[in-house]
Amino acid sequence: MKKEMNFEQALGKLENIVRTLEVGDVKLEEALKLFEEGSALSKKCLDELDKIQRRLEVLKVVDGKVLRVPMDERLAGCGAIDAAPAKGGDDEE
Repeated sequence: MKKEMNFEQALGKLENIVRTLEVGDVKLEEALKLFEEGSALSKKCLDELDKIQRRLEVLKVVDGKVLRVPMDERLAGCGAIDAAPAKGGDDEE
């Protein structure tokens, strides 16, 4: 058996736990164990997503140059990917 499950395995197991708890056919002690396991799996998945997000980059055009910008900086700035400026400076069509 693997020591460390990957993101997809952890998410699948978390989904199963949520379904089990939603049905409500488990005793209180078992529900508490499932909740604790689900909390740990949720943290693992969120940590993995956070790590992946830090690795993501977007391409951004600034003053006609293409720059690689970390996703976090883009989100902290304007919240949307900047489009390349139109040639000739046309603002309207």
